[in-house]
Amino acid sequence: MTVRAEDGTHSSELHFKKMATGQNGALVRAVFHNAHGTAVTDPVALTVAEKKSKGNGREG
Repeated sequence: MTVRAEDGTHSSELHFKKMATGQNGALVRAVFHNAHGTAVTDPVALTVAEKKSKGNGREG
């Protein structure tokens, strides 16, 4: 998801499903290609949190 701030800058987030906690801290970067060339982002570390249990909805 990309969001434009009031000052005209943009920020983006990418959400992955089914990541393993062992992948926490892995470095990733994006590479964009078009007719004008290539742009590569700086690497960033993934943050992988443990999935929260939804429970069964019943009180014990």
